[in-house]
Parts: sequence; structure tokens; C-alpha cells
Amino acid sequence: MKKPRKIVSNHPNIIRQFNALEIDAQAKLLLELANHFDLSLLQRQSYLKDELLKVIDAEKRSTSVKAFAKAALPAAKRERAKARPQYQSRKDKKLFWAGRGSHPRWLREEMKASGKKLDWFKIK
Repeated sequence: MKKPRKIVSNHPNIIRQFNALEIDAQAKLLLELANHFDLSLLQRQSYLKDELLKVIDAEKRSTSVKAFAKAALPAAKRERAKARPQYQSRKDKKLFWAGRGSHPRWLREEMKASGKKLDWFKIK
């Protein structure tokens, strides 16, 4: 028969009390502890499953909202109206600028040549 290994524990008082019990009481206590451990383990597993289901449900809802937004986004981009021109060249009436982005070359050149400010090119 194998020699039992030495028990190393952080709770020496519990081990002393356990050793003080008779063999039948020790067996009964071990059975109760095993049942308590199994019940505790099942409760913890149930709790974690519930939490996992909540996370999965929240993820499904958020992905469905994201998918809806992605599906609606390209249509909104296609329906967007072109910006109206706000500035026009005084030399060439065919050149327009909507006022978005950097100044076009024709506008910079005309502003330098005429010495006028941006408001002078504004369409009224």
C-alpha cells in the first residue's frame, strides 16, 4: 500500500480538527464537502452560462444594428445632392467652386492678379 502524501495546507486548524474526527465522521464530512462542491460548481456554471447568453444576445443586437446602418449608408450616399457652386470666376464664367476643400487654382491665380478677396468671387 502507498504511503499517503503529506498534506500541505493554508488552514492547519482545519486539518487538525479533521484528524481529530473518527474515520466514519471523516468519510461523512468528505461526502458532504464533495456534494457541496458539486452544487457550488453547478451554480457557478449556471451563472456563467446566463452571463454568456446575455453577452451573445447583446452582440447579436449590436451587429444587427450595425448591419442595418451599413445597408442604409450607401443608399444615403447615392442620394446626396451635389453641392451648389458658391464662387464663380470673373474671367471665365464656366469655372465654379462650391466652397469645399482647398481653393482651386483659377481662384488663387485670379485673387493674386486682381488683389481681391474671396468674397468678391461669391455668386449673388
